[in-house]
Amino acid sequence: MTALRDAVTAATEGTPYVVGDLDDGFVVRADVADARWNGIASRSGLTSTFSWEVREKGGRYSITDVERRVDWSGGLAGLSASASVRRGRIITKRYEKVWGVDDSGAVKPVVDYRFDSHEGRDLVRACAKRLGMREQLPLSAKVGLGAAAFALLVALVAVAVVLLAAL
Repeated sequence: MTALRDAVTAATEGTPYVVGDLDDGFVVRADVADARWNGIASRSGLTSTFSWEVREKGGRYSITDVERRVDWSGGLAGLSASASVRRGRIITKRYEKVWGVDDSGAVKPVVDYRFDSHEGRDLVRACAKRLGMREQLPLSAKVGLGAAAFALLVALVAVAVVLLAAL
C-alpha cells in the first residue's frame, strides 16, 4: 500500500467507486457489485465499464483511462456479440434520464445516470496534489504523441517533395 492508494481509497468512501490492486499500481473503477449502484447500472443498460489505472514511481504518478465495452444482440436469426478495450486518455461524458414506473408503481425517473471520465482522474489528481506528487503522461499517451509527431513529419516531408517536384 502506498500513501496515494490509501488517500484515494479514503476519498472513494460513499461514492460509486472502489480501489483495487494491480501488479504495478492500483485501479479506480465503478463498484457495480454494490447494491446501491447496481440498480442504476442495470436499469440504464450499461454496456461499458470505465476505470483509471494508476502507477507510481518515486514522487510521480501516471493515470491511464481504460474503457471496456461489450455489445450483444439476439433474435430468431441468432446471437452476436463484440467486445473492445480502449486505453489512453479518453474524454467521455454520458447522460441518460428515462421516466417510467418504478418498483413501487410511482411515475418518476427510473434511470437518472450521469458519467464524466474526468471524475476518477480528478479524484486521483486531488489526492496526489495533497501529497505533493507530480503527474506524468502514461506510456500509452507518450506512444500516441510520438505517432502523431511522426505522422506530422511524414506529411511535412511529402509536402516538401511535392513542392520541389513542382519547381
